[in-house]
Amino acid sequence: MRSLLSISSSISILNEDDVAGEQFFNSDHTNNWAVLVCTSRFWFNYRHIANVLSMYRSVKRLGIPDSHIILMVADDMACNARNPRPASVFNNAKQHIDVYGDDVEVDYRGYEVTVENFIRLLTGRHPQSTPRSKRLLTDERSNILIYMTGHGGNGFLKFQDSEEITDTELADAFEQMWQKKSLKICPKYQCISTVGVHKDLFQRDVNKVLVTEFFGSVRNVEVLASSVNFTRNPDLLKTKLETLNQLSKMQESFHM
Repeated sequence: MRSLLSISSSISILNEDDVAGEQFFNSDHTNNWAVLVCTSRFWFNYRHIANVLSMYRSVKRLGIPDSHIILMVADDMACNARNPRPASVFNNAKQHIDVYGDDVEVDYRGYEVTVENFIRLLTGRHPQSTPRSKRLLTDERSNILIYMTGHGGNGFLKFQDSEEITDTELADAFEQMWQKKSLKICPKYQCISTVGVHKDLFQRDVNKVLVTEFFGSVRNVEVLASSVNFTRNPDLLKTKLETLNQLSKMQESFHM
């Protein structure tokens, strides 16, 4: 089995020499597979859903059928109440292409997108009840593209803000795949992804934007040098109490 690895948070795994790289690309193979994983959920991670759906659309356009694509995604954007274009997901501000469309086949959805299920998928250690559509049915001469997008850091990638997968765990999974099916990894210098920055989604100058404006449901706060007196107005409080008493008496009279 031969595998292409592209991880959007730039997690580095195994290295191979130039000879191995030439053998990888020049040798015959039986079929192509793609494992596409979005490890985020919630509305403010819309871009990660768009990332993985864009990759899904691309590999299908290049000839890999749905039967050979494993898509793991929260799938909570298209029908989100805050989505101004229901049943649609776009990967750019001009909304030229609906990457969600009407032919997306999600294999692992919502809370099924976990580190455990991802490792089981790679290593083939599934429960007997797992359907074929959720299995990576490769052979020793299959090419595999593995794409992951989400939040992460140096040596780890978060899964839905509840758990993490480390580069060590990924390396161990690929080692198991190699031991079981003679896996050869594409050389790092040819297959590692580079971090890119979208400049078309946020029109304002980021150097003039407060950090808090990038988070949802955050109140605007103004810092004052002088103190503010929040002492209650006794006359206003008395007026409100009198009004409430009058309303209470009116309700009682209606029930009599």
